[in-house]
Amino acid sequence: NKTPTHTGEFAYDVETYGPVTAASLYYVGSEPRVLVQTRGGLVAALAPESSVPMWLRDESLAHATDMVFLELPAPASSAEHAAKATDPSVVASPVARYVVRWLETAKSLAAWPASGFGLFGSSGDSKPGSGSQTVSEALVPAAPLTEGDHFGFRKLSIFGTSTGVIAALSTQDGARSWTRYLADNGTTVTIDRVFVTRRSQPLSNTPSLLTVVGHNAQGSTVIAVLDALTGELLGDGRLHVLPYSHAKVFELPATESATEQQLLGLALAGPEPRLAIWPATTSAARAFCAVSESVFFDFGVQAGTTELSGFSAECPAEAELSAWSESSVFSTTRAWSFDLPEGEVLLAASEYSGAQATALLGRVLGDRSVLYKYINPHLVTLASCRDAGGIGIYFVDRVTGRLLYSTVHENARVGDKQPFLAMQTENRVIYQFWQDSAPEAKTANRGYVTVVAEMFESDKPDARDDSK
Repeated sequence: NKTPTHTGEFAYDVETYGPVTAASLYYVGSEPRVLVQTRGGLVAALAPESSVPMWLRDESLAHATDMVFLELPAPASSAEHAAKATDPSVVASPVARYVVRWLETAKSLAAWPASGFGLFGSSGDSKPGSGSQTVSEALVPAAPLTEGDHFGFRKLSIFGTSTGVIAALSTQDGARSWTRYLADNGTTVTIDRVFVTRRSQPLSNTPSLLTVVGHNAQGSTVIAVLDALTGELLGDGRLHVLPYSHAKVFELPATESATEQQLLGLALAGPEPRLAIWPATTSAARAFCAVSESVFFDFGVQAGTTELSGFSAECPAEAELSAWSESSVFSTTRAWSFDLPEGEVLLAASEYSGAQATALLGRVLGDRSVLYKYINPHLVTLASCRDAGGIGIYFVDRVTGRLLYSTVHENARVGDKQPFLAMQTENRVIYQFWQDSAPEAKTANRGYVTVVAEMFESDKPDARDDSK
């Protein structure tokens, strides 16, 4: 008997999900099926002689490594659009521009009653979760979301994954705004960090910039710059493969004047750590040197280490800055070091996320006095495993290396099945661990323990700490 053969094809966007990496044959009764998986995380089941998948699942976000929110510009009124159109070079008289704006406002007011005074949405608007989506529609991202709302709730959640996929999802209904797959010479780029390095303003023609930092199969640093609203690769549409491998990436308090994008620092490990910046241009290097005295970065927050070290960058002479390129790096000097006590090794570390917003600067007490929050974006929480048993907790300032607080949980136990979890928000450090019963305890009280530590500038109300 001859083995039956089947032919078929599967149409999808390779730039979105990457090439097919695996395909396997299985049967449902006597009907053959083919299970297809792409490098970007798309899984689909195909029937023979059909180009439409029977079902598919997008599993790219299961490999997420970083996420950032993109604040969308608020919607502009017709009067604001008219004001932009009436540029002083076109309509020189300020009185004429004022009249044009009021005429546009009057038009909006005339249409306001017909729209239900803004209380009802358009009848064509779809509600989240309503209706059904076909398999073919699932392969096509929704129209890019380019405009927010007046209250700041509508944003884009942009994810980077270890499978090379960058996906932007709407916070309103979870719909995909755009998806992009990154590959270097046919191999997947593992994405480490995602940054919004420039945010667009209402009625602005300059797009928001998304800078993606990852590494290729050889371990070299790869950087991609995209339009954050559409996912389109900017510049010449290529990835920037740099001649080094970064150990960590962080934002710098400086902006390049030419492109108005925030600078990124790439720390390079080695016997003598170095610092690279992005964009790797002369203007960016000069902008960094203007603030370099206040910039510190650290190494040693990896599990298994016993020392945390802080470094500062040294700026070269102007002649070297004038010839700055993608291969140029700054030399560094050690600024401080923090050693864990003998018999302890680092277990985990938690850092402050700069994307957080502070609602209140203090806690108002019953007598209307205020305890002011100690908010330090440079705080790092270290958890160590002790040979004597339990875990040690340390709050360290990453600029000065100063120990702010420490404690020991003697009956804590951390392992693969009992992980240590920690996060920082405002003036709070929240961490969780497994705790066994104390030897002298009469009843068993083991289980997970969650600790919430709040930090204030002083233990006295209305007192501020002005020290640096």
